[in-house]
Amino acid sequence: MIRPSTASSQENIRKHHTDMVSELSEMFSLKSKEWRSICCQVKMMQYLSTRDMGDVKEMFGLCETLKKKGIIKYGEYSTLQDILVKCDVEAGKTIDKYTKKICGESEGQPQAKRQRTDEGVGPQQSTGSDGAAAGSLDLSSFITEESWRRELKTEFTKDYFKGIESKLAGDYANKTQVFPPKDRIFHAFNVTPFDKVKVVILGQDPYHNDGQAMGMAFSVPPGVKPPRSLKNIYKEITNDDKIKNFTTPSHGNLEAWAKRGVFLLNATLTTAAHQSNSHAKYGWQKFTNRVIQIISENCSGVVFILMGNFAHKKESLIDETKHSIIKTAHPSPLSYKKFENCKCFSMADAALLMNKRDKMDWSL
Repeated sequence: MIRPSTASSQENIRKHHTDMVSELSEMFSLKSKEWRSICCQVKMMQYLSTRDMGDVKEMFGLCETLKKKGIIKYGEYSTLQDILVKCDVEAGKTIDKYTKKICGESEGQPQAKRQRTDEGVGPQQSTGSDGAAAGSLDLSSFITEESWRRELKTEFTKDYFKGIESKLAGDYANKTQVFPPKDRIFHAFNVTPFDKVKVVILGQDPYHNDGQAMGMAFSVPPGVKPPRSLKNIYKEITNDDKIKNFTTPSHGNLEAWAKRGVFLLNATLTTAAHQSNSHAKYGWQKFTNRVIQIISENCSGVVFILMGNFAHKKESLIDETKHSIIKTAHPSPLSYKKFENCKCFSMADAALLMNKRDKMDWSL
């Protein structure tokens, strides 16, 4: 039986959620240009199927549909924020305001009775900072892109993948902060469909500082200053006289590349906050090695850009008779002199053309 104070807190959480959606509804009317842009982004990012989109006629419909699919939960609105803030910065502030209120209500509940209303987690289950009940994490549910789900369905059932789920569930239960957020672990997969992959850029593990990791190698969310490695990548493209129409952006968000077929894959997909490469032994590399092999086996004419010695070790996973491999130093400041003037991006374009594919648009 839930104590009255807990029931009251749950009611307040629902009210905060409803109030947030109401405020967002006032920002985005159904007929506005901004709303149409939101719907397009949802489609492109493939959070929702065409059938689901039929329920999205206004803000309440969008939020309810995302919640039913488990993409957002009470107090966990990173996906919603990512969609809306691109159209109106004030939307992000509104979401932040209500997220704090909801988190405050959750923290105010008695520990033994604390529940997640949206997930049905009972008082006997331990939940972590990212909302996962210990031992119950289903990572595959966060890959929403159908072609990747089809290609990887066998991997989801293997013992090593269950081991990754178990380790992460333990982290969440122990309130260990893990980057990126759960709904961004497979962001590269959800934005770049399997059958659209043209170029693979391999990184090592996610950024480990606050607010940087977004589930794509080298990329950071809008509003986050580009890290030094990414700045060096920008510098390399700018200095490559064979690449036209590239202006160095002030942001570090590489989603535009991903949507054009650049698969930004980290070898390890999660890390503990402020601890570089801390999940290297979780089993992620078995998974991402298999991802590379699946691309190699089932695609043709893909260009693999392997940056640094770590990435070079993946060369044996790639069929060089079907694909192109470009090896460079890592763009880190520590090895930039070796990376400088490597021309890897124009070389990728040349390889694509040789394979009778369109070269990349590297603009951002």
